[in-house]
Parts: sequence; C-alpha cells; structure tokens
Amino acid sequence: TAGGAGRPGGKGGGIPVARGVSDDEEEADDGQAIPDEQTIKLARAKRERLRQAHLAPDYVPLGGASKLLASGGGTAHTSAQDPEAKMASDSDGEADLEDSMRIKFSAAGETATRQDRKAYSHSIGVHDEEESFASEQLRNAVRRQHASMAAAASSTPAAPVVHGGGLMGAGHAAAGPVTRSRIQQISGLGASVLNALQEGVSRLQASHNSTQANLSRTDANLTSSFAKVEQHEADMKAASEKYTYVQQMRAYMADLCDCLAHKSAIVEELEESLADLREERATSARQTARALEEEMVVPASAAVSAAMGVLGRGGAPPAAAAAAESALEEAEEALADAVFEDAPDEVDEFGRNVNIGKRREAEARRRQRRDAVKREQALLASVSAGGPVAIDQRDEWELEDEGQAARYTSRHKEIMEGGATVFADASDEFATLEAVKQRLEEFKLRYPRDYASIYMQMSTPALFAPYVRLQLLQWDPLYADTAAGGTGGSGEVEATAGFDKQAWYTSLFDFGMGAAGEGGTTGMAEDDPDADLVPQLVRKLVLPIAHHLLAKCWEPCSVRQSSAVADIVGDLCVYVPAEEEGMAGVLNSCVSALEGAVAACSLPPWPPAATGISPQAQAVLSRRFRFALRLLRGISGFEGLLSRPMLLQLALSRVVGQAMMPYLRTAVASATAAAPVLSASGPSFNDLLPSVNIAVARIEAVANSLSPEWFSGPQTPTEASPLLEMATSLAHSLETAAGSNKHQPQQRQHLAALAGRMCKALQRLGQIAPAGKLASTFGLPAR
Repeated sequence: TAGGAGRPGGKGGGIPVARGVSDDEEEADDGQAIPDEQTIKLARAKRERLRQAHLAPDYVPLGGASKLLASGGGTAHTSAQDPEAKMASDSDGEADLEDSMRIKFSAAGETATRQDRKAYSHSIGVHDEEESFASEQLRNAVRRQHASMAAAASSTPAAPVVHGGGLMGAGHAAAGPVTRSRIQQISGLGASVLNALQEGVSRLQASHNSTQANLSRTDANLTSSFAKVEQHEADMKAASEKYTYVQQMRAYMADLCDCLAHKSAIVEELEESLADLREERATSARQTARALEEEMVVPASAAVSAAMGVLGRGGAPPAAAAAAESALEEAEEALADAVFEDAPDEVDEFGRNVNIGKRREAEARRRQRRDAVKREQALLASVSAGGPVAIDQRDEWELEDEGQAARYTSRHKEIMEGGATVFADASDEFATLEAVKQRLEEFKLRYPRDYASIYMQMSTPALFAPYVRLQLLQWDPLYADTAAGGTGGSGEVEATAGFDKQAWYTSLFDFGMGAAGEGGTTGMAEDDPDADLVPQLVRKLVLPIAHHLLAKCWEPCSVRQSSAVADIVGDLCVYVPAEEEGMAGVLNSCVSALEGAVAACSLPPWPPAATGISPQAQAVLSRRFRFALRLLRGISGFEGLLSRPMLLQLALSRVVGQAMMPYLRTAVASATAAAPVLSASGPSFNDLLPSVNIAVARIEAVANSLSPEWFSGPQTPTEASPLLEMATSLAHSLETAAGSNKHQPQQRQHLAALAGRMCKALQRLGQIAPAGKLASTFGLPAR
C-alpha cells in the first residue's frame, strides 16, 4: 500500500487499510503504537520459555521424590504422601506463577491472588465448628506423621546406585525396619489424636462449666429481678398509700384553716373583752383605794392638828384628845356634805341620775373608813399585847368596791361560757387541741421527711394558737380567787396555777415525741424545729398577756399579786431571753410599777405626841405601815429576777430609809426609854411593856419582809445600816430590861419571848453576834 506499512485494525489480527496520512501524524503515533500479530506471538513464546525454565529444577535429586519434597517444608511432605494434595499444590503453584509472570494491563492490586480467593473461600465455609476442629486435628496429626517419616528417611544412609537385582534386593532388605517405624509412627499418631481429643473434651468440659456458671448467674439475676419487681410493687403500693394520705391531709388542713379563720376572730374578741374587764377592775380598785386613803387621812390630819394646837398651848392630854375627836367629827361631816349636798344632779343618756350612784359609793367608802379604823385599832391592840404585825394578804381586797367585784365575776363567767362554745359546732377532728395534735403528729411520725420538706414546723404554732389562746382565757393569776366562782369547779385550779400547768402546755410539750411511727423513730432530735414549739407559743401568746397584766392590772402593794407576777416573770425567763424586745418590755413594766408604788408609799410625818392622843391617826399610820410592809415583800419577791442593787435601792433606801424610818424610830425610842423602868419591875411595868412590844413587832415585821439573801453574804448592804443600828439598839434595850432578877416569872417569860423574836430578826438581818449575845442574856438556846 502506498504511503507506508500496514497496521492491525480491530481485535486480534487487523486487516491493513490504506490511509493517506501525513508525516506529522505518523511521528505523533510512534510513541503509542499497538504491536502487530507477529510481535505478540513472539512475546508469548518468550514467556512460555521463561516459565518452563523457572519450573525446571536447577539441581539433581539424590534422595528420591520424598526427599526432594521434604526439603520444601510442610507442603513437600504433604505432596509426597497425598497425591491429591500434591496435585492441588502444584496447580496452585503454577497458577500463582503464571499470575506473577503475566503482563498486567490493569492497575496494581485490582486482581486478587488465588491464595486470597482460597482464604476467602475458607472464611465463608459452612462447616460446623466441631467438624472443623476435628478435621484440623486430623490434618495436624497427618502432617506430624509425614514430618517424622521424612526425618527418618533423611537419617537412613543412601544405598549405592546399582542396576537390576542389586537395587531390588536392597529394597527388600530395608522393608522390616521401615514397617516397625511406621507402626511406631501410627501409634504416636494415635496418641497425639487421643491427646487432641482429650484436650477437646477438657475444653468442652470448661465450656460446660462456663455455661453452668452463666446459668447460675442468670438464675441469680432472675431472682434479683423478681425481688426488685416485688420491691417495686411494694414501693408503688406505699407511694399510692402515701399519695392518698397526703391528699387526705391536704383536705384536712384546708378545712382546718377555714375553721380557724372563723373561730380565731371570736377568740380574739373574747381576749379583748377579758383584757378590758381586767383593766377596768384594776383601775376601779386603784381609784377606790386612793379615794379611801385620802378620805382617811383628811379627818386624821384634822384631829392631829387640833391635838397639836391644844398641846402647843400647854393643854393637858385629855383636852387635846377631846379637841382631836371634835375635829375628826367635823371633818367627817364636811366630807359627807361635799358629796351629798354640793354635787349637782347629772343625768345620763338613759335619764338616770348619776349622782345617786356617786352618793352610794361615797356612803360605802364612809362605811369602809369606819371599818378600816376599827380593824386597825384591833390590830394595834393585838400588837400592844405582844402579838406580831399582821400582814394579811387579803387586805387589798378591802380597797375594792363590792359592786365592781361582783360585776367582774359576772362578766368573767359570761366570757368563760362563751369560750366554751367557740368550737361547739365544729367537727370532732377540729374541735379540740388533742384532735389536731394527733393528726399533725401522725403525719410527722409517718412521713418525717415530707413533714420537714413542706416546712410544717413553721405552721404548727399558728395552727395551735387559737386553741391555746382559748385556754389562756382561764388563766387569771391576779384575780384568781374572785374569778374562780365564774369558771366552774375546775376554773379555780386553772386560774390559780401558772400557764405551765394548763392542758395545752402539757399536751404540746411532748409534741413529736409520741409512740414510734412506721420509721421506728422515738423521741425528738436535737435539731428538730418542733422542739421550739412551746417557747414560740409562750413568746407569741403568753408574753403579751403577761405584759398587759403587769402594765395595767398589777398592784405592787398586793402580796398575792406581787408573788404571782414574780412567778410569771420567772416562768417567762425560762422560755424567752431577757434580751428580746418583748421580755425587756415586761421587765421594764415591773420596774416601772415598783418605782411608782415606792414613790406613792409614805407615812404622814405626825408628831408622836399627837398621834398617841388620836386613835384615828394611829389607825392611819398603822395602815400605811402595813401597806409599806406588803410593798417590801413584793419587792423582795423579785430577787434573782431583777437587779439586786436596784431592789436594795427601792426597798432599803427609799421604803425603809425614807418612809418607814420615822415610824420605827419613834417605837424604838419609846422602848429604849422604857427599858430601865422595866428592869426594876415596878408597878409601871405593865404600862411600859406595850411600847417594847410595839417596837419589837415592827422591827420583826420589817426583817421578815426583806429577802434573807440580801444579808447572807459576808458584808451587809450599806443601805441597811440605819435599820441594823436601830435593831441592835433595841436588842441592847431588851438586855437592859432583863438586867435585874426582880421580875416575876410571868414578866420574865414575856421578856424572854420578846428576846427570842428579836434574835430571829437579828439573825435574818445578818447580825449573828448581837443575836447570840441577846440569847445568852436571856438563857435562850443558840440557833
């Protein structure tokens, strides 16, 4: 063909096609020319020669085919003994060699080798695990046998190469040892197979044990799961019961709060009514006492002035006494006229004449004055005869109007009856404090965590407060005796006793410490907020009532009321610190009331000569003196509650030193003057003895009204120095009166009794040495 040589076309040998091509195109195709048919055939022939040269051994085998194959490792032994394995190995080797020598027209790594395909075929085999394990053990045994036979063959010396029968004869000669060796090899093979089977059985036994252990664990897990299911069912049941109980408790609390919202208003109204009633009574009693004292002093002052006028002009005592009596009657008539004649008519909104009531009150006070004078004169006569000064704790009730006391008793009874019906229409589970306490305590003992998580302890004081306030209506420490008639049989006990003796205190004191609940808890933890329940109620409910009683109703000159107030303050100090504002107000009220009473305590400074002539003046002085003694006892009752220096200042410096000292000094001076005469035991002994009796009785009354703790230390208070000097002087006077032995036995016995009383007074005042000296003078036993 013109223009160049022919090129193969299509697949296989191509047909030459004439094509006009330029020289530039032929030069462009030289770099990527496709070989022609002849070139391909030559390449294949070359490749075949190389393959045959590679397979042909490059050495001469000397030990036979088995030795040649044994030198190739485990594969040669297998091919020498197993023809099928040899054929498979040869075919695999040739195929692998062909693959390695073939020209690869594809990318490297795209075609997998036969070994990879064979490994893949084994990896996806469907043989059973046990069959694969047994076959593998048999193959391993066969391989070890072939290896041992090859080793025996290699250790046998090679026979000389001969031709014909020589070689055949040598083979027959070696047949015996080979047979024994093969038997040994078979025995070894059987032992190895048996060992392999034993190992398999051991592994199967281990697998069985592992399976049993897994079964045991599964059984234990199943049992635990059943237990957890049962526990879960129990928890679900408990949660259901708890939910039901909490919902019931929620409904109960809602109803309780609704009930208390209505009842609390009624209780508050009763509290206010009772507080107003007490304050009204206390105010009325003070006004009555003040009016009575003023009306008693006015006639007595007139009598003393008249007596002093007569005595000042040199008149005789009988004339002075007559003048005092006349002045007294004129003063009484003037008081009556001021009330009955000068007062204009006054009409109230109902058309009633108010002055009629005032005149009745004035007439009642006039009778009280006369009765008081007669009573004081009787007490003075008893003291003059050698009796003690009576400090009757019921004296203060003489100062109260009988009508006012009756109104208080009637109104108090109405309030108590109203309080008893406050919860009469409520259900039993809301009507009493015990019922509410039982429900709340049950909730706390059953579910303490939930009780604390909802801060129930912060609400319990408010829930119990209406019931406590209702019971506190019966607590009337200042007017216990008169209020008892309106509270029924048990009202007197409730009113007289302190608030810590009431039912609410006893019931709530052990709140939360009842019988063991479901959790098995008993008692109360130290950090339990409910332990502060009673102190909170005392602080919020009792403290305001006590403050009102002290500030508005307490009369410090009343021994019984002062003792009750001291007990109240002592009980409050147990639950409320003195630093708190409410408690500080209570203590300040105590101090203010005592200071006011001390400021009002005074004895008229009448001359002894005038008072000795006027019985009315003597009665007034005696009454004022006994009032001062009751005030001393009230002040002494606050020892340990209030500041001792303040109490000493009030009692010794102001009451004894300023108000009582002139009265005491007069009595001691009369006794001192009478002592020398009494020692002579003359006819005037009985006339002078009353002065000594009065002096001893007054010093004894003062000593018994003071707190003995003030004089128990090594040093006596400096405020008591005037009193101690006066008591020691009276003791010397008694020693002087007993100086002679001329007394009659009755007189001696009377003086000894006075000395014994004086010794006790001195010992109470801390004067041990003067008391011992006086006792030895009269031959009294030492105490």
